[in-house]
Amino acid sequence: IVQDPEVLNGLLTHYFEAATTTITQHRGTIDKYIGDAIMCMWGVPCSLSTPERHAMLAGLHLMGIVKRDVDPIFKKVVRKLIFSLY
Repeated sequence: IVQDPEVLNGLLTHYFEAATTTITQHRGTIDKYIGDAIMCMWGVPCSLSTPERHAMLAGLHLMGIVKRDVDPIFKKVVRKLIFSLY
């Protein structure tokens, strides 16, 4: 849906920077980046008493980032695409 490579690149760059910061702030370890995904884990290599809690909090934080930053840009692009079809 996002036809402008610069817009898509900007969205992904912003998301990956925010996600990387969020994951590490919540004591996660990033294993690798796979296309538009991030493989990460908690409790490895450093043990955590509640790794699932840290993962959940990071996920909730990331949902907020997407809602606040990515959704508005994506909605603009979709609106522009819809209007260009008519």
